[in-house]
Amino acid sequence: SVHVLEGLRVDAGYAYLNTRVKEVATATLPSDNAYVVSAPIAVGDELILSPKHKLTLTGTYTLPLDESLGRISVSATYLYSSKQLANYQSLRNPAIIAATGGFNTSVMAPRNLLNLNLNWDNVAGGPFDLSVFATNVTNAKYYTNINGLIGLGFETATVGEPRMVGARLKFRFGGAAD
Repeated sequence: SVHVLEGLRVDAGYAYLNTRVKEVATATLPSDNAYVVSAPIAVGDELILSPKHKLTLTGTYTLPLDESLGRISVSATYLYSSKQLANYQSLRNPAIIAATGGFNTSVMAPRNLLNLNLNWDNVAGGPFDLSVFATNVTNAKYYTNINGLIGLGFETATVGEPRMVGARLKFRFGGAAD
């Protein structure tokens, strides 16, 4: 967190993950078992749902207003996640990728999101705080998980949240401002 100018603060967060599977335990079933157990995961694979790079960058500006009006700030948050492995199914099978028209169901694309906030603390000096927000402002389309069922002839996925706009109102009963 850095205070760049009077009223302007920039916050940043970064994570780097270099994940690798070190060992895979195999299950031993009785010889009369009708099932075949095999793991699509292999030693050296990266872990699923673990992006190598993740970045959060927020700029917040607090308006220079008289304290009796309360504190008003506006902020924008940029979130980045690099591509990430969702499952191991089509990772080693180019035929699956060809069958889906080139869509690799094992890899989720990088994600870029933008969120905006307007906060008014101690509205007009009172015990109210008001927040107005918008998430995924660019209405980016993205997956948060792809299950890896393509080998069964179909696939399912969890889609990310769409653009959302909302407001919050907080009232403090007899307490001082945060």
